[in-house]
Amino acid sequence: MIEWLPRWPRDGNGWRDSRGTLLAGEPHPGTVRGRTGVVVPVHRREPESGSYGRPALAAAGGTAVGVYWGFEHGIVFPTVGAAVVGLSGITAAARRWAALRRHPSLRVDETGIETGGLFVPWSVVEAVVAHTARGGRGRGDTRPSRNLLALRVSEFDNVQGLTPVRAGAANLTRRRLLMVAEAAELRRPRETFEALRLLVRRPEARLLLAGPEGVRLFTEGTLHLD
Repeated sequence: MIEWLPRWPRDGNGWRDSRGTLLAGEPHPGTVRGRTGVVVPVHRREPESGSYGRPALAAAGGTAVGVYWGFEHGIVFPTVGAAVVGLSGITAAARRWAALRRHPSLRVDETGIETGGLFVPWSVVEAVVAHTARGGRGRGDTRPSRNLLALRVSEFDNVQGLTPVRAGAANLTRRRLLMVAEAAELRRPRETFEALRLLVRRPEARLLLAGPEGVRLFTEGTLHLD
């Protein structure tokens, strides 16, 4: 998931809560696009009703009202436009939900990172970011803050899995963050953060991801070299 909007200035850097979950599995060896690497399971939590359900319902309701009003007044083209916009909103919400359910893991090898159906080459990863985002945008919003793990990328053009239009739009965002997971969705969030940060800083360490030291890196967050 790309962070399209900048977070609020008062949202602090780093995580307010870095607790993980035992529902996510331990890091283990696996295949990443035909190569041996490390798989970090992500336990996707059920999305809040306000995150996915409400936009889809609002789009469906708006579509129904627009179509009814248009036909009642003999207006065809605006009616079709309203239907297209409404269906687009429903489709986007459905795709977002499906993406969360289809890719319940983070996969890392010496060439890049696979997350949420996207493959991010190491060449475009500038930093690994841990930050807290507020649950909503209004003062009365009671949803809890989200402690997010993200990749800051230099550009989205070489991120595989994005259409050229979506990549171009993502390049216009200020922070250029690609969300990997919430801390609460990982078994070892701190270790995962430290491991990814080390792999960005030390490219030579990526060669170890194909062996047992790669799993150990994501389990302990550091390397133990002789």
